[in-house]
Amino acid sequence: NQSTVIAADIEAVNGVIHVIDEVILPGGGTENGKLSVTAKGNQLTVVWPFVNGQTQVLEAAGSFTPLSWTAIAGLVTTSDGVNKVTLSADGPNRFFRIRSTSP
Repeated sequence: NQSTVIAADIEAVNGVIHVIDEVILPGGGTENGKLSVTAKGNQLTVVWPFVNGQTQVLEAAGSFTPLSWTAIAGLVTTSDGVNKVTLSADGPNRFFRIRSTSP
C-alpha cells in the first residue's frame, strides 16, 4: 500500500512483472507473529503484530556470525495493533528478531 508502481504489465515468460520503488523482504506480512521489513530510499520500516499480554522487543544484529542481538528503541504501536519502527538503511542492523516475554 505504500509503494509506487514505476512500470506495470511487463510480460515475462512465466507471468507479468510490476516494478515498484521499494524493496519488500518476505515475512508473511504480520500474520502469525512474523515481522515484515520494507526498504524505501534510506529508510527501513519493520512491522509486526502486537500480542496482548506479552512484552515484545525488536532486536537487531549486524552480522550473522556471531549474532550479537541489541534491542531497538523507538517503536510505536499503532491503533490497528501493529508495532512499527523506522530505521536508517545505512545502519548496522541487518538481521531482526522479536523476543516476546510474558509480564
